[in-house]
Amino acid sequence: MSSTQVPYIVMLGDVGAGKSTILEKLTGTTGRSSNSSTSYTHTAEVFQSFDGRLIICDTPGSNATKDKFGHNIHIAHAIKFRPVTCILIVVKAEVRIDNVVTSVKEYSERFIPDQLPISLIAVCVTHMDLVTWKKAEFLEYLSTELGIETAVTSSKFTSRETLCNDILQECKKKRPVPIEVDSDTFLKLFKIGNSNLKVLRSINHEVSLFKLKVDKFLKQFQEYQTSQTYGYEDRMNMIFDFQSLMLEEIIEIQKRVSKVNKFEFTDENKMVIEAGHLANMTNQLRQILSVVRIEASQYHKEVDTGFRKCPFCNTIWQKSEGCDDLTNCGSRPFGVFDVWSGEMSSFKFTWNEKDEIFWVRKLAADRSRSAARTSDGVIEKAYNAYLSESVGSRGTGIGCGNFISWSKMAPVPVSMVPVKFDHDISSTHDVKTIPQPARRSWNVHFDAAIDKLQKLQVKPSVR
Repeated sequence: MSSTQVPYIVMLGDVGAGKSTILEKLTGTTGRSSNSSTSYTHTAEVFQSFDGRLIICDTPGSNATKDKFGHNIHIAHAIKFRPVTCILIVVKAEVRIDNVVTSVKEYSERFIPDQLPISLIAVCVTHMDLVTWKKAEFLEYLSTELGIETAVTSSKFTSRETLCNDILQECKKKRPVPIEVDSDTFLKLFKIGNSNLKVLRSINHEVSLFKLKVDKFLKQFQEYQTSQTYGYEDRMNMIFDFQSLMLEEIIEIQKRVSKVNKFEFTDENKMVIEAGHLANMTNQLRQILSVVRIEASQYHKEVDTGFRKCPFCNTIWQKSEGCDDLTNCGSRPFGVFDVWSGEMSSFKFTWNEKDEIFWVRKLAADRSRSAARTSDGVIEKAYNAYLSESVGSRGTGIGCGNFISWSKMAPVPVSMVPVKFDHDISSTHDVKTIPQPARRSWNVHFDAAIDKLQKLQVKPSVR
């Protein structure tokens, strides 16, 4: 078997979970595991198993108390190294099985389908000699809670041959996948914030309020479906309008939290913490938004659900805000959208925060929203400014840059939408983890950190 055909395993887990002990058993390498109170492994290293049937990477603890960014940069480096056959979540056995399942859940939730294929994930429970429960009991919990049917277990009595065979068995169900971890994906996968109570309190408030709005809307929406208050097309427009509104709300929340906590993204040391907090918050908001998008996906039929094509270059676009204003192919509306005016293309959503009441009202079909929004020339000026920028201007980026009017663009049936665009309408991959103004500084910092790392090489096992 060539080295490119040998399964590549990346181990992930908390400090002290037993990743390095697993590596030492499989490879014969010594000196990586430790009983110290802090993480002993600080870098990612790749080894060949004792029999050459596995290539396995040991990584630092993802939850290290110091230098979380540095530790997780090494993990990202390991994931990018070569096509990954299996991400092995390593957890330490505890007296209570549900605690172990919770640890698995926390890790696997980071690797949601629109970031990494869920099929890559496998579970390994270490220190089984320290508990009285058996593997079969753990699998029952794991299956019930997470839908994961198999797991590898290890104790100090488990032979390296048995451990290697069990991991290989997991790999038989998987196919290698090349994974690119960029600066945005990194923030979706790893937690690098600190425990600043003021910041966490402001984040918890925003997440709770966002969830409350979604819950209130979905309750009304279910009632509309049952009562037939609105017909099929109205309900379709309502759910698509609402999910677009809440996507805009996430952007506004990021701005509010940044302002309240004075996030500036100028200091390199503070930047990591600031990005970590916003990412942690946005990941929570993404999960809440995904519930709305899953609900919307049932209306994704052969009707005009907001896909239209540019009459100049035939680029296919999705309706995100719904206005009929003059725009240009490849841009978003600029600075003229008040998210909690709540007025979208077909419905107006009103939120009374004091009484926690949510209203939905259908808008008149003949209303002219574009006239009010373009009367002072703001739209035209914004687009002219946009076209003067290098990114997204005519001839660059996505779209041709020609001026287009949504109301005059031809609808596109779902069957004609490119697979890469339409593979999962319930996905939240379009939700950016940090606001646009901070993204450039963060990207530079992330790329510089990756560039400093030494290229990984597969080290032979110790016979």
